[in-house]
Amino acid sequence: MRMEVIKAKLSSKYQITLPRRVRQALGLQPGDTVVLVVSEDTVKLRRAPKTLTEYMEGLGKEVWASLGGSDKYLDSEREQWDSKIS
Repeated sequence: MRMEVIKAKLSSKYQITLPRRVRQALGLQPGDTVVLVVSEDTVKLRRAPKTLTEYMEGLGKEVWASLGGSDKYLDSEREQWDSKIS
């Protein structure tokens, strides 16, 4: 992934116009909402998720990986259910 540094000037009202390259990279359209993630002296700009599902996508990847993947985990759970029913 290539990192690019793009400058924007702050107006007297503390506003910036997002440069075209940034809008294109995030797929932004007029009226879209963005999220600013602030961590100490760093700010990340992200397109706001349109749905809760989009927001949660990928959440818990590490947990599923530690269980051998979601398919493997679900298969083992189903086997346990089947053994209890029999």
